[in-house]
Amino acid sequence: MTPLEIWTECRRSGITLAVDGNRLTWRGPKDVADRLLPVMRANREALRECTRELDGLPVEDGPFLPWGPYVAPCLLESMQRELFEVVDELAKIERWRDDDYDLVIGAIERQPISTIRPDLAYFRERLLAVRTRRSITSHVRGPA
Repeated sequence: MTPLEIWTECRRSGITLAVDGNRLTWRGPKDVADRLLPVMRANREALRECTRELDGLPVEDGPFLPWGPYVAPCLLESMQRELFEVVDELAKIERWRDDDYDLVIGAIERQPISTIRPDLAYFRERLLAVRTRRSITSHVRGPA
Protein backbone atom coordinates (compact mmCIF):
# COMPACT_ATOMS: atom_id res chain seq x y z
CA MET A 1 0.00 0.00 0.00
CA THR A 2 1.13 3.55 -0.66
CA PRO A 3 1.21 6.04 2.22
CA LEU A 4 -1.90 7.78 0.85
CA GLU A 5 -3.76 4.45 0.65
CA ILE A 6 -2.78 3.72 4.26
CA TRP A 7 -3.99 7.17 5.43
CA THR A 8 -7.21 6.63 3.47
CA GLU A 9 -7.86 3.16 4.89
CA CYS A 10 -7.14 4.38 8.41
CA ARG A 11 -9.50 7.32 8.01
CA ARG A 12 -12.23 5.13 6.49
CA SER A 13 -11.83 2.69 9.40
CA GLY A 14 -11.93 5.32 12.15
CA ILE A 15 -8.19 5.43 12.87
CA THR A 16 -6.47 8.80 13.17
CA LEU A 17 -2.75 8.87 12.44
CA ALA A 18 -0.50 11.62 13.76
CA VAL A 19 3.22 12.26 13.42
CA ASP A 20 5.22 13.93 16.15
CA GLY A 21 8.80 14.28 14.97
CA ASN A 22 9.77 10.74 14.06
CA ARG A 23 7.02 9.16 16.12
CA LEU A 24 3.94 7.87 14.34
CA THR A 25 0.91 7.45 16.62
CA TRP A 26 -2.67 6.35 16.12
CA ARG A 27 -6.03 6.70 17.86
CA GLY A 28 -9.14 4.68 17.20
CA PRO A 29 -10.83 1.30 17.63
CA LYS A 30 -8.33 -1.32 18.78
CA ASP A 31 -9.81 -4.14 16.65
CA VAL A 32 -9.41 -2.02 13.51
CA ALA A 33 -5.93 -0.92 14.55
CA ASP A 34 -4.90 -4.54 15.12
CA ARG A 35 -5.79 -5.23 11.50
CA LEU A 36 -3.95 -2.16 10.15
CA LEU A 37 -0.92 -2.08 12.46
CA PRO A 38 1.16 -4.56 10.43
CA VAL A 39 0.73 -2.41 7.30
CA MET A 40 1.41 0.81 9.21
CA ARG A 41 4.54 -0.67 10.79
CA ALA A 42 5.80 -2.08 7.49
CA ASN A 43 5.38 1.36 5.88
CA ARG A 44 6.36 3.51 8.86
CA GLU A 45 9.22 5.25 7.05
CA ALA A 46 7.10 5.96 3.96
CA LEU A 47 4.39 7.46 6.16
CA ARG A 48 6.98 9.64 7.92
CA GLU A 49 8.42 10.73 4.57
CA CYS A 50 4.94 11.59 3.36
CA THR A 51 4.45 13.88 6.35
CA ARG A 52 7.90 15.45 5.90
CA GLU A 53 6.97 16.40 2.33
CA LEU A 54 3.76 17.96 3.64
CA ASP A 55 5.72 19.98 6.22
CA GLY A 56 3.43 22.41 7.97
CA LEU A 57 0.23 21.13 6.40
CA PRO A 58 -2.43 19.31 8.44
CA VAL A 59 -1.80 15.57 8.35
CA GLU A 60 -3.64 14.23 11.38
CA ASP A 61 -6.71 13.41 9.30
CA GLY A 62 -4.71 12.33 6.27
CA PRO A 63 -2.62 14.24 3.77
CA PHE A 64 -3.96 17.69 2.96
CA LEU A 65 -5.19 17.91 -0.63
CA PRO A 66 -5.36 21.63 -1.49
CA TRP A 67 -7.06 21.12 -4.88
CA GLY A 68 -10.27 19.67 -3.52
CA PRO A 69 -12.09 17.90 -0.71
CA TYR A 70 -10.96 14.51 0.56
CA VAL A 71 -12.46 11.73 -1.58
CA ALA A 72 -11.81 8.11 -0.69
CA PRO A 73 -10.60 6.05 -3.68
CA CYS A 74 -13.67 3.78 -3.55
CA LEU A 75 -15.98 6.83 -3.63
CA LEU A 76 -14.02 8.31 -6.53
CA GLU A 77 -14.32 5.04 -8.48
CA SER A 78 -18.04 4.91 -7.71
CA MET A 79 -18.61 8.48 -8.92
CA GLN A 80 -16.59 7.84 -12.10
CA ARG A 81 -18.55 4.64 -12.75
CA GLU A 82 -21.87 6.45 -12.23
CA LEU A 83 -20.78 9.33 -14.47
CA PHE A 84 -19.79 6.84 -17.16
CA GLU A 85 -23.16 5.04 -16.88
CA VAL A 86 -25.15 8.30 -17.06
CA VAL A 87 -23.15 9.56 -20.05
CA ASP A 88 -23.40 6.17 -21.77
CA GLU A 89 -27.20 6.09 -21.44
CA LEU A 90 -27.52 9.71 -22.54
CA ALA A 91 -25.29 9.08 -25.56
CA LYS A 92 -27.44 6.11 -26.62
CA ILE A 93 -30.69 8.03 -26.27
CA GLU A 94 -29.38 11.12 -28.07
CA ARG A 95 -27.45 9.03 -30.63
CA TRP A 96 -24.12 10.78 -30.15
CA ARG A 97 -21.50 10.44 -32.86
CA ASP A 98 -18.71 8.00 -31.95
CA ASP A 99 -16.10 10.78 -31.89
CA ASP A 100 -18.15 12.86 -29.44
CA TYR A 101 -18.77 9.84 -27.22
CA ASP A 102 -15.08 8.88 -27.19
CA LEU A 103 -14.09 12.44 -26.31
CA VAL A 104 -16.43 12.62 -23.30
CA ILE A 105 -15.60 9.11 -22.04
CA GLY A 106 -11.88 9.85 -22.36
CA ALA A 107 -12.37 13.02 -20.32
CA ILE A 108 -14.14 11.06 -17.57
CA GLU A 109 -11.15 8.74 -17.26
CA ARG A 110 -8.65 11.62 -16.99
CA GLN A 111 -10.57 14.42 -15.33
CA PRO A 112 -9.50 15.97 -12.03
CA ILE A 113 -11.40 15.03 -8.89
CA SER A 114 -12.73 18.58 -8.52
CA THR A 115 -14.80 18.31 -11.73
CA ILE A 116 -16.47 14.95 -11.20
CA ARG A 117 -19.31 16.10 -8.93
CA PRO A 118 -20.32 19.06 -11.14
CA ASP A 119 -20.14 16.88 -14.26
CA LEU A 120 -22.21 14.18 -12.59
CA ALA A 121 -24.86 16.73 -11.58
CA TYR A 122 -24.91 18.22 -15.10
CA PHE A 123 -25.24 14.91 -16.92
CA ARG A 124 -27.83 13.58 -14.42
CA GLU A 125 -30.00 16.66 -15.03
CA ARG A 126 -29.55 16.34 -18.77
CA LEU A 127 -30.48 12.63 -18.69
CA LEU A 128 -33.54 13.36 -16.52
CA ALA A 129 -34.68 16.02 -19.01
CA VAL A 130 -34.27 13.61 -21.93
CA ARG A 131 -36.15 10.83 -20.10
CA THR A 132 -38.94 13.27 -19.20
CA ARG A 133 -39.28 14.44 -22.83
CA ARG A 134 -39.39 10.82 -24.01
CA SER A 135 -42.04 9.97 -21.43
CA ILE A 136 -44.21 12.94 -22.40
CA THR A 137 -43.79 12.16 -26.09
CA SER A 138 -44.79 8.51 -25.60
CA HIS A 139 -47.93 9.52 -23.62
CA VAL A 140 -48.93 12.03 -26.31
CA ARG A 141 -48.55 9.45 -29.08
CA GLY A 142 -50.37 6.80 -27.09
CA PRO A 143 -49.83 3.04 -27.30
CA ALA A 144 -48.41 1.72 -30.54
